[in-house]
Amino acid sequence: MKLQHHRPQSSASLAPLKTLGHHWGWLCHDYFPHFFLQIMFRKIIIIVFSFLTVHHFSFAQMASVSSATDKNKEKRMALIIGNSNYKFAPSLENPKNDARDMCVALEKLGFEVFCYQNQKTKREMKEAVIRFSEKLSSQHGTALFFYAGHGMQVKGENYLIPTEAELRTEADIEDETLNVNYLMAQLDYSKNPFNIIILDACRNNPVSRSWRSVSRGLAPIDAPTGSVILFSTAPGKEAFDGKGRNGLFTKHLLNVLPTPSLSLEEMIKQVSRGVIQESSQLGINQTPWWNSSFTGKFCFAGCHDPAQAQELERIRKEKEQLEATTRRAQQESQEKQKMLAEQEAQFKAKQQALEAQMKQLEAASRQSSTGQAQANHELASVKKKLEILQAERLKKPEAQRRQQEEIKRLDAQRKELEQKVAENEAMSQRLSQLEREKAEKERLLEMERTKKRASEDVPQAAPTRSRNFHIPPAL
Repeated sequence: MKLQHHRPQSSASLAPLKTLGHHWGWLCHDYFPHFFLQIMFRKIIIIVFSFLTVHHFSFAQMASVSSATDKNKEKRMALIIGNSNYKFAPSLENPKNDARDMCVALEKLGFEVFCYQNQKTKREMKEAVIRFSEKLSSQHGTALFFYAGHGMQVKGENYLIPTEAELRTEADIEDETLNVNYLMAQLDYSKNPFNIIILDACRNNPVSRSWRSVSRGLAPIDAPTGSVILFSTAPGKEAFDGKGRNGLFTKHLLNVLPTPSLSLEEMIKQVSRGVIQESSQLGINQTPWWNSSFTGKFCFAGCHDPAQAQELERIRKEKEQLEATTRRAQQESQEKQKMLAEQEAQFKAKQQALEAQMKQLEAASRQSSTGQAQANHELASVKKKLEILQAERLKKPEAQRRQQEEIKRLDAQRKELEQKVAENEAMSQRLSQLEREKAEKERLLEMERTKKRASEDVPQAAPTRSRNFHIPPAL
């Protein structure tokens, strides 16, 4: 709403003025108060509107970008199990911490996490896997399984050990522990396109006795189509539990998970380099091992192009600087508004003093004609003072207007940067979606090729051909 300058339209105010004193008395008493009240009201409206516009636009833009991001983001789910407090095997200090920290880290990266600690029995672990598989069946996306605790290899198969598993003989292993093949079968049953399995379960032999079928460490696992399997150490080797809060492998894994634009393959390489370097300093040899049939690209913290990520960061920093500049300008505007209010009070006091002086001069001029010249002189002096007062008061709104224009310019620049941020993020989400679609197509093609190879390997019955036998004539 635009405010218009307004003069009072009453007949009394527009009547012919008899004296110069009456004229300037009306000017000071009627015109200036309305003018400055309108100026003050207008500035207050502009400041409040600018403040609300900045904050409302920021939150609305953030909400719209967040909504668009959520729609394009793939579903991420993670099942985390950490077993530490073993009843019939040596206890482990770090798996429970590994599980907690992985849950926190993955949740920050957009995963829906299902976290379990100290699973007592095989039944509890199977129930956790079943619930996770059922969730995947209804919501396909990126699935991650992480296990930290005791594990063992028996006859070339891997088993994860609950905390109350009682292994008296080799026959107890199948009944008391969870076969990793069961986990792989459940993931296959869910038909999830992309699975990550991370096993930090090769710390040491959980049974003190020697059994012929039990081998050191874990056995290698072939990765099904669209899967990545990561061991904390090489097959047949043992992993170091670590001296700090986390196991050696999980500590380096947690360090690199939140790195932006870092692909899964590059992340595994960085974790491996860190584990190898630190384990060699400790006098042990631990080399993470992995197997993959995943042909797409996945980044835990988003697969942004490095140049695009840098540009996005630059825009965000510039946006923050603009917001800080806008806040400072608004604060300065408020301070100047306060100063204008104080000056308005001073001007009002001066105005009242001048009005009182004019009334005295008018009374003196009516009482004595000889004092008319002196009264006119003093009235001219008062007129000059009023002109100076008017000029000073007009300077203040002009300065305030320029400041408001600067605030509007900064706000427009901030909106433009927010638009660039939204466009960059939308482009990144679109690229990620295209990568996922490409990976899904490659997975389907690989399944078709596998079916074709399987059909070609099936032996076919040789076609029967009629033969004509020549029967010699009887002799």
